[in-house]
Amino acid sequence: MYHGSMRIILLKDVAKVGKRDETKEVADGYALNFLIPRGLAQEASTKNIAEHDKRQRISEITAQVQDAQFQELARKLSADKIALKVRVNESGHLYESISAKRIASEIAKKYNQDIGEGAVVLDEPIKRVGVAKIEIKLGVHRATATVEILAS
Repeated sequence: MYHGSMRIILLKDVAKVGKRDETKEVADGYALNFLIPRGLAQEASTKNIAEHDKRQRISEITAQVQDAQFQELARKLSADKIALKVRVNESGHLYESISAKRIASEIAKKYNQDIGEGAVVLDEPIKRVGVAKIEIKLGVHRATATVEILAS
């Protein structure tokens, strides 16, 4: 009985096989009957390797550009202030609390760069007028943004 092996490129992390983008040698039955049909891998043909390498280069360039943008945005956020005007009641409490989503949205408007609400580290929504220091995670870069809540 013939038990061959096949060279594959992993498209996703696969337990006990390897990580995404690695090239591995696996049993051909495992590759043909499980990994490839489920979209977890593709055959490491010359064409697929060339396409994979091209995707990797594009991904690396994109990551470098994004890292540079994040580094610049972190610098700006640390040096600048984000002012939010909100409605308040007589005792200075906000009618609506300020969430991470609202801060991320304001950053996107002010700096024309969408960071997503997950980048804004906020233990709980802001509920009072005043100044708050908020940590912003931008990839490997960190910034402490000054957010000023003003009564409108």
